[in-house]
Amino acid sequence: KPSFNLKALQPAVVHKANADQITYSNGDQFEGVHQGVETIFLPNGPGKYTVTSTHAVYQGGFEDGVLLGQGTVHWKSGAKLAGEFDPDGGCAGVLEYHTGEKYEGQVLHGFREGKGKMQYKSGAIFDGHWSND
Repeated sequence: KPSFNLKALQPAVVHKANADQITYSNGDQFEGVHQGVETIFLPNGPGKYTVTSTHAVYQGGFEDGVLLGQGTVHWKSGAKLAGEFDPDGGCAGVLEYHTGEKYEGQVLHGFREGKGKMQYKSGAIFDGHWSND
């Protein structure tokens, strides 16, 4: 199961920054609109953020370093989450697994949380409430 802490995309120290790209000291990279002072730069507007340690990539909106609005996360495994991201680390959207299974509903910090519907590869469907799954 893919996991992705959607609030963790706020690194504090920048290794290198130019007009449209930031490279953080942990190797993560951001391409797009950003704002900052001295060594602290935050994505702010549309862009693409690559997490070096997991090879996860988020493309979509940011506000003050937080994922916000329409966006998509792609994982190295082939899984993807597309939907509307909120400032609390949640997303209302569709999570497609590399196995062909699909979840539609609420996601919080990369986990199924709240109302959602899971369609399994076997064809079975679970429509109900999820908690940190």
